Amino acid sequence: MGHTVVVGLGLSGFAATQFLLNKGLSVIAFDDHLSQAQRELLQTLTPLDQVAIVDDIHELDGRQIDQIVISPGVSKKHSIYLFAQKNKIVLMSEMDLGLSYFEGICIGITGTNGKTTLTNLITHILNENGKKAVAVGNVGYPLTSFLSKSKGEIIVAEISSFQLETMREQKIDMGILLEITPDHLDRYESFNEYKQTKLHLLDLIKPKGAFYTNEEISDLCKQRPDINCICKTEKELELITEEVGSSLHAISSEGLAFAILVADKFGIVKEEVAKSLISFQKLEHRIEYIGEMQGIKCYNDSKSTTVASTIFAVDKVEGRIALFVGGVSKGQTFLDWKENLGDRIVKIYAFGSASFEIEEALKDKFCVEVTNSLEIALKKAFNESKSFDAILLSPGCSSFDQYQNYMERGEHFKSIVSEINQKQKTI
Repeated sequence: MGHTVVVGLGLSGFAATQFLLNKGLSVIAFDDHLSQAQRELLQTLTPLDQVAIVDDIHELDGRQIDQIVISPGVSKKHSIYLFAQKNKIVLMSEMDLGLSYFEGICIGITGTNGKTTLTNLITHILNENGKKAVAVGNVGYPLTSFLSKSKGEIIVAEISSFQLETMREQKIDMGILLEITPDHLDRYESFNEYKQTKLHLLDLIKPKGAFYTNEEISDLCKQRPDINCICKTEKELELITEEVGSSLHAISSEGLAFAILVADKFGIVKEEVAKSLISFQKLEHRIEYIGEMQGIKCYNDSKSTTVASTIFAVDKVEGRIALFVGGVSKGQTFLDWKENLGDRIVKIYAFGSASFEIEEALKDKFCVEVTNSLEIALKKAFNESKSFDAILLSPGCSSFDQYQNYMERGEHFKSIVSEINQKQKTI
């Protein structure tokens, strides 16, 4: 038997490597951008003598490799794809690897916005009603990491477009496809390519499985007459949620409706869903209310990395808003904000590498101020705070120009608000 190569040694790559070692397989761990911290972490793998760590593709011998497990963060243009094709080696995702060993029920969720909240919400509803479930995947908990500790009964998997690219197996019992809006256009050639990647979820549903989506792609479901496609109009989705109601800012009526429909499949009635919503912990960094600054309500929506998610957040926050946007553009157009942000935006503070692009797109409709950093922007807003009722950080961009990730950006936002409040108390 040959080796399994794991490409990309971040969170999911490390988890996949340890999982394969647990199965008694010989692994080559490959990453051409290994940091010192990653090298140190790899030394904790067991048994260490069954894993070879390489950082140069020329060290790989295609004749000795059975399969390649690729991490979602690896670029589609990486030479490993050509290597696999040239050597006729099976290429799979970490998610597919885990699903090939999983014998329980899998609920797979994708879309552009709201995936993480819905994944956690469905997991919570199931657990609150006696159905043991675990949230895995793009929520930050690799499936193979979970399977190294437990066989599990139900998994609720948030699946990104990056993960979907290399998924091939029909292992999903219930699939949910939320609304698709432009995103990751720095990775995909067009919105249509990104959309087609998301629609691939339909191909991964088991025969006799269920697929939930909106009516816009109902025609697509005709390709899978062997599954139960539930395609709902916007009005139908609203009617489903009517008796439940929710004060959750971060969940759309579409997402809540699908959560109710999935719960019903497990025999959980609407009344029990409503009770579960009360105890559901809202996610950090997703329209998270963090308190007041000089009487102004402050919301941390750092998880917003798309234009559409910023529009969603603005709609959920009441009153006159000071909006903080910026970071690294993902190739999307900011002109959508011009048409859809509404008239409650008093001022927009743009920071990060996309700040001037944002200013150019919005300056003839909104008051836009470009600043070097989020901290400078917040301190300026404090001095102008009598003009608005709420401060909303909803960047609509990725964070990698100034932060490690959106969590670090959100924590920084919270710490600045706290610092300003502390200074005011001492005056």
